[in-house]
Amino acid sequence: MSNQNNIQKWKDRHFGMFIHYGLYSLPAGVWKGEKITYGYSEQILSHAAIDKNEYDALMNDFTAENFDARAITSLAKAAGMNYLVITTKHHDGFCLFKTETTEYNSFKSAAKRDLVAELADACQKEGIGLGLYFSWIDWDSPAALSFSDHNSDTIPEAHQQLNIAQLTELLSNYGPICEMWFDMGKPTVDQSRQLADLVRELQPEAMINGRIWNNQDDFIVLADNEIPEFSMNRPWQTPASIYHETWGYREWQLRENLDDKIREQIRNLATISALGGNHLLNIGPMGDGSIVPFEDEVLRGIGSWINVNREAVFDVEPGFWENEYWGYSTLKGNSIYLQIHSIPESGKIELKNLKTAPLSASLLSNNKELTIIEEEGNFSLVLKGLDKSDHLPVIKLDFSRTPELDLSHHISAGQKLKTEGRKDWSYQGEDYYSYKPCIESQSWTVVPDADGQLRIDMTCLAGQKIEISLKGSEDQNGKIQGVDEELFINAALRVES
Repeated sequence: MSNQNNIQKWKDRHFGMFIHYGLYSLPAGVWKGEKITYGYSEQILSHAAIDKNEYDALMNDFTAENFDARAITSLAKAAGMNYLVITTKHHDGFCLFKTETTEYNSFKSAAKRDLVAELADACQKEGIGLGLYFSWIDWDSPAALSFSDHNSDTIPEAHQQLNIAQLTELLSNYGPICEMWFDMGKPTVDQSRQLADLVRELQPEAMINGRIWNNQDDFIVLADNEIPEFSMNRPWQTPASIYHETWGYREWQLRENLDDKIREQIRNLATISALGGNHLLNIGPMGDGSIVPFEDEVLRGIGSWINVNREAVFDVEPGFWENEYWGYSTLKGNSIYLQIHSIPESGKIELKNLKTAPLSASLLSNNKELTIIEEEGNFSLVLKGLDKSDHLPVIKLDFSRTPELDLSHHISAGQKLKTEGRKDWSYQGEDYYSYKPCIESQSWTVVPDADGQLRIDMTCLAGQKIEISLKGSEDQNGKIQGVDEELFINAALRVES
């Protein structure tokens, strides 16, 4: 796994651009005059059951004449993005880089260009990170399995050797790589470990996504367009498309109400930031490489909002309030940032369980001061004067010191833990369909009896391993104050089969 320095660098990037571009961009969701409505358009070879020879002939039309790497990286910067990930090879097996492993690549197409090299150069000049997408499955290689209805295919040994050869080229020829993004397939544990080891050997600072499978990753990657309902205790990322229907270019895709789409994407980004994740937002260039104007405008709209509210979404920690009736929050230093997704009819919001009194509250967009109400130690905020045309109003609460909040579950000794503790979530799985959230741990704040006596009774399933740890204030002798550690450690466990 990556070291803490690599993890922090990756988390600091926050927001990146995904790019789906390849032969599939030419038919644009249409084959022989028929709209292919099933599935994503980048998988049209499979979904439209296209004859492979006819599909391969698209190489003769793949000029990429308007694929401008500098324009793409410039747009990423304007959108507030700090890195990009390009589909070096999608499921169809067509490579956007010069490779010795197959003739099926952009350098051998009408374009006669190594598009990955062009992007790598532009990223270096623009000062943003470069990430590489690589499909486990390959519909072109005779060494690989052919189409399936799920894309969760095993990897024959000859196919694995092709993957290793192509990855070695990608990881050796394009400068520093910040992220390696695998997709689909169902490799064995050894195959996942083999590719993970290769990445770490050739690009030791690159972070590896969860779809390398079999717990060989550096960060969790959620399902397509998924935003969790909870924060997690591991690095994680949401991969998202501007339209959920497709990632690759689709000429008949509905593109309307630009303002609503900008608002939707801003709120997605802000929510992901508030939950501690990174956001990878996709564009799908047209067949000639041009950026879709609608997507250009959406990204620039996001960038305009970030220019005003950057301090509330970048270099922050998850805040004290998640998925409240009014929105989310982030934390930085002596400030809390409130994302107001919904204004209650009452015109005010409760700042639940806030211990530290705020000095002031103001809108980031115009510095307008808001009224704070304190009643018997409870704080609330009046939302008068919020601009409803703002895609996502953000309020900054300032404090004289680091604010404190008590969201732990408290219980006195002798009572039962009737409520669930604070959950630490992660994801595990061997392929796309088994990759699910799981709880790694739960925690409670326990108030012991006056004499420090504390007994813990737990029920677990036969064969289940439970680790119990104790945290609290230590005295000068390194002992936890107020708790008899031996009684804690000697918890009674009842096993149920």
